[in-house]
Amino acid sequence: MIKVFAYHNGFNGVSMYRVWQPMKYLSKMEGFKVKQLPERSERVIWQGLEGPCNIPTIGSHAEIVENNDVIFSNFANSMQNSARLWAQAQLKPLIIDIDDDIENIEEINPNYKAWHQDDGAQDKLVDITPENEEDLKRMAAQNRGNFVELSGVWYFHEHRIPLKENVYRAMEKAALVTVSTERLKKLYKPHAQNIVVIPNGIDFDNFPVLPERKNDGFIRLGLFGSNTHYWDWKELAPVLKKILDDFPNVKLCFNSWFTAVSKPGQSLEEMEKRVILPEIFEKLGINGHERVEIHEPVEIGDYFEWLSRKSIDIGLAPLRDSIFNRAKSNIKYLEWAALRTPVIAQDIEVYNEDIKHGFNGMLAGSKQEWHQCLVELIRNEKLRHDMGQRAYLDAKSRYDMPIIARKLAGEIKKLLGVENESIEDRAAGLGLVLAK
Repeated sequence: MIKVFAYHNGFNGVSMYRVWQPMKYLSKMEGFKVKQLPERSERVIWQGLEGPCNIPTIGSHAEIVENNDVIFSNFANSMQNSARLWAQAQLKPLIIDIDDDIENIEEINPNYKAWHQDDGAQDKLVDITPENEEDLKRMAAQNRGNFVELSGVWYFHEHRIPLKENVYRAMEKAALVTVSTERLKKLYKPHAQNIVVIPNGIDFDNFPVLPERKNDGFIRLGLFGSNTHYWDWKELAPVLKKILDDFPNVKLCFNSWFTAVSKPGQSLEEMEKRVILPEIFEKLGINGHERVEIHEPVEIGDYFEWLSRKSIDIGLAPLRDSIFNRAKSNIKYLEWAALRTPVIAQDIEVYNEDIKHGFNGMLAGSKQEWHQCLVELIRNEKLRHDMGQRAYLDAKSRYDMPIIARKLAGEIKKLLGVENESIEDRAAGLGLVLAK
C-alpha cells in the first residue's frame, strides 16, 4: 500500500486541478491510500518540522512525514512553504507540482509584486530581544537564517532570498517535479533532477448533465477568468463591442473580480471585497451595456455548477501571445468541452495543439479572425452543437481525470521502485485509453 499525503497552496483553481481532483482518483486506485489537507481550512502554521499544524486530524508536519510514503505538494510563493518542502524532502520522496511560469511573470500581472518583493534584498543582522526571540527561532527552523556571534554579541542573520530562488531550491531537493506542459518541463529542467508532464485534466463527475440552454432568443458569449486575464481580454474588447452593436440577439456574460481583506479560512461571503471590472470594458461602454451580464465569482468548489448554469452558447478563450502565456495549459478548452460548448480560442500553442479549427473549436489570431469566428458561430446553430459535441468527445477520450491520475500513479510507482505496473498505467503513460 502506497501512502500519499497531499498539501495544497490555497482554496483556488490551481489546487482544484493539480491536487484535489488527481488525488480524488488516485485514492480510488488499488494499492494507494491518500490523505490531504481539507479543501477549506485555515492555512497551516509552520513551527519547524516538529511544530504543529493548526488543522484538526492532520497532526504535525513531522507526523505527516512519518505516516506516509510520499509527500505531494503544489508550489507557493511563500518562504515558509518552501522551507517545509525542503525539510520534508530530506526524509521522504517529495513531489512538487508547478503549473505556472514563475520566471517570466509580467509586470502587468497582479501577482508580479508578490513574486518580486524580495528581489535585490540584502541579508541583515537582527538584534535579539525577548519579544522576537521565539519568532527568530522559528525562522531558523525554517532555514530562513541563523544565529551568529559578533564581538561577544549574538544576532540573528536573516537570509533574504528572492521567492523564485526559494522555489528552485525546493525543486532541486524534490524527488520528482510535475508540470502541466512541455514548455514548463523545458523551463524547469535545470532545477529538477526528475521532471515529468502530468497534463491538466477535467473531472467529468462535475458535469453529470448537459447545461440548460435558455429558450429566450439570445445567444450568450461566455468570458470568464480572474483579473490576471483582464489584459488578455483587452484586444478582444472592441470586437465584442461591435458584435453587441451588430447582433441584438447576443448577450455577453463575464465575471467581475475583487480584492479582499480576509482572514485565513474565510469564505468569499465573509470577506470584505472591492469589486474589480476590466477598465477597457468601461471605456467602450461594455460594463453598463443592457445586454451584458456581469457575474460575481464563486468559491472554487462551486465553480463547475456556477459555470454550467450560465447557459453559455459560445465560450471565449483569448490569451495574449507572451512568453508567460505560452506556458499556460489548455484548461479553458477543457472546461468548455466538458459543457459541450464550442470555444473560440487564441491561435497559440496553448490551444492549437488540441483544437482543430472548424472541427472541435475555432482559433483566432487577430481582431478580424475573432470577428469572423464569432459571426459564423452566432449564425450557425448546428455548427455550434456539432463543434461542442466533438470537443466533448475529444476531451473525454484524452483528458478525463482518471486517465491523468493513472499517469501520476505510474510516476509514483516508478519513483518508489514498485514493479508490476498495470496495463492501464502503461497505457496512461503513453497517453492511451484502453477500450472497455
